[in-house]
Amino acid sequence: MATETLHKPIGHLSAKMLAMLGKVGPVVILALPFLALILAAFGVFDPQSGHASSSYLAGRELVLANWWFNTLLSGFVAMLVAIILGTSMAWLLQHYSFPGHGLAAFLAVMPLAVPPYLASYTLNGFLDINGPLSRLIAALGIDDNFRLALSGPLVLGLVLGCQLYPYIYLSLVPALSGNLAGPLAASRTLGKRGLGLLLSPGLALLRPFIASGAALVLMESLNEYGAAAFLGVPTVTAGLLRAWNHAFDLSAAIQLGLGLASFAVLVTILERFLRRKQRFGQAKGNRPPIIEARKLTGGKALLVTLVTFAPIFFGLGLPLIQLAWWGLRFDQLSPLLTLNGALNTLILSAGTGLIALVLALAGVLLPRLERAKQHLHGIGTAISSFLADAAYGIPGVIGALAVLSLAGLSGLSVSAFTSGFGLLIYALLVRYYAVGHNSLHANFKHRVVAHEAPALLLGASRFRIVWSIDLPLLRPAAIAASLMLMLDISKELSATLLLRPLGFETLATLLYEQSSQELPHLNALPGFALIGVSVVIILLTRLSRLRTWRKGHKEPTNE
Repeated sequence: MATETLHKPIGHLSAKMLAMLGKVGPVVILALPFLALILAAFGVFDPQSGHASSSYLAGRELVLANWWFNTLLSGFVAMLVAIILGTSMAWLLQHYSFPGHGLAAFLAVMPLAVPPYLASYTLNGFLDINGPLSRLIAALGIDDNFRLALSGPLVLGLVLGCQLYPYIYLSLVPALSGNLAGPLAASRTLGKRGLGLLLSPGLALLRPFIASGAALVLMESLNEYGAAAFLGVPTVTAGLLRAWNHAFDLSAAIQLGLGLASFAVLVTILERFLRRKQRFGQAKGNRPPIIEARKLTGGKALLVTLVTFAPIFFGLGLPLIQLAWWGLRFDQLSPLLTLNGALNTLILSAGTGLIALVLALAGVLLPRLERAKQHLHGIGTAISSFLADAAYGIPGVIGALAVLSLAGLSGLSVSAFTSGFGLLIYALLVRYYAVGHNSLHANFKHRVVAHEAPALLLGASRFRIVWSIDLPLLRPAAIAASLMLMLDISKELSATLLLRPLGFETLATLLYEQSSQELPHLNALPGFALIGVSVVIILLTRLSRLRTWRKGHKEPTNE
């Protein structure tokens, strides 16, 4: 009896400590680098140990204004293009049946496999004098020297929009088939059809979901460096890398980074506000009505088919055609070099993704050891969730600056970290933690919490509930989250480019190195490899989610 009495307070204390670790740990890990960045920006310590402070920015007010103009213009163009493409594709695929409908639905998200920097390389190659379009025009006898050299913020925004529209599409498809199916079915019953249904009440109902996807598009646009550098667009991110990597003025880079990070946090706050303004739910136990797709024939079917496949062609088909063209017409990099880059990409993305997933699982599950219900709405969870979203919105290069500032503030040897994986993994972990956290937290809130009540009534301990109920039920979401983490990390360029160990090449850095040396035609092998890795991850993610959906929608049998 004495031993049992002793074990109870010890177990309670251990549970409380682990719960506190789950709540505070992610907050500390995410906040410390940006706190160091703020301290460095305000001169609390010198990250360059006495070097000149911000000389790179001296007298460059007009240049800074131009950087911000290009950044905002390209970002908003990308957002507008992505909204138009993503909304139209989601609406057409949900409400109409036409030739190629199944293939279009399957390929709709595949442009995510092509990072924007690779898309910009292939687009210029396609329009170059040695590209397939120029050769076709010459073969038709129209013009022997046709070429287009695209550049500028509008082109950058167009490229980004064509590659990032799946963020809008993925935000809208679940809403159209689930939460919004009831209101739209009622509107159709009242006589609304076609474009009229989309304009009213469709866009009003879709607004919060469009805002969520558009925020992701804008954040990814802020992060893009490779496409901006190749297209000759001086953005804030490009200027930040130039100040750091070419002018060696870390203080100037930190000041630029703090301004861009503040803008990203503002976007995060605005997106959360818009998402909270309107919520549409389906009552538990009621399934949304199935809206029968309208079958199109003739000219309408052809037009809708062309409209639906056009974004897929520009986002996926054109890069594949150009990579194949380069591979057939030019000598390529050594296959061993590409294989080494692919292995490094898999090692980095899988290793960092695993760490981020474990941290996200700890942040979701450990607080359950102390409180059974309240932690989902507690202050610690709210802070952790906001920091995760804000860190994801902040460009990767600023995350790299932040962890570098933290290393300088702590007095650790920066050279020792940059010769290994320490800073790189930390920077990637901080930025992509939200991918795992948001997925696990949403699944836990909607799928797991309800299963804990019977176990609590039967007197099961919280350790046993977490281990035997919560963790198994979260396994499908954890698998999907780990795959998405690998997809995002494998395409990351800016942070990897700046913090990678000497001689460490990923597929992303291989592609950048060839294009920066004006040899984009050598990108066929690494380009195909990166797209192949990304496509496999996307397919595995969709398969995992499909299995989870089927398990969750099995009809109970009542005999």
